[in-house]
Amino acid sequence: MLTMGQNTSSSEKGLVSEVVDVQEEIVRHARSFTEIATLSYDELKAHLDQLNTLSQQCMDSDGMQLIFAIQRGTDSSALFWKSRVRIVCIKVDLDKKEVDSYRIMSLNEFLKVFKSLNNQCMAAQCISSCEEAVEEEGGLASTSSGRVANDPLTASRLMSEVDRVKNDNDQLQLECCICFERKPNTMLPCTHSYCKQCIEQWNVNNKTCPICREEVKSNDDSWVISEAPNSLEISEEIASTLMDIVGKE
Repeated sequence: MLTMGQNTSSSEKGLVSEVVDVQEEIVRHARSFTEIATLSYDELKAHLDQLNTLSQQCMDSDGMQLIFAIQRGTDSSALFWKSRVRIVCIKVDLDKKEVDSYRIMSLNEFLKVFKSLNNQCMAAQCISSCEEAVEEEGGLASTSSGRVANDPLTASRLMSEVDRVKNDNDQLQLECCICFERKPNTMLPCTHSYCKQCIEQWNVNNKTCPICREEVKSNDDSWVISEAPNSLEISEEIASTLMDIVGKE
């Protein structure tokens, strides 16, 4: 039988756990904001070039390859390009010039994908180097080396990582982090999103983002998140982007 003291202790532990979770989430948001805030446009293009170089080494057996590019027109704002820019990840057969599938990412999502794919690539290269060293010494490759060798980095595997990042981000965006009821539909210049009602009420007495504390001078500094374009508009945009890329190959 639980005593009142035991119930109180359990409640306190649960509250502490919730506070820690919130603190960790704030730290993650702050770290993400810092990465975005310090990123230059030239660094973004360098990241794209690096991933495209990596993807050339990670083709599927049927010749499919991933291409990363800035979606045309989304980087046109000199002041707020970080909030508006979208990165297209296209899985394509370059020989046939046919698009198999594609994903559209925000800058925040792309940076997560960039770090994840680079980490996977470095890990695979490290294991491969260790395996070669063992083989040169006449030994047998380790079990982990054999597993990675049988599970190489391919376009499909890279696309799966893109999907994972987007799914994780979608889960975070299901509810406004202020009210936990409505869907976020207003984005601040720092790229954090809230429902319109909450952020307007917050800005009555506060002129900062609730998460990262970046200054928000007025409601004019925020944007309403538009509905996703229809499939035809996206297909035409992707085809145009692909033709531009193939033309540069």
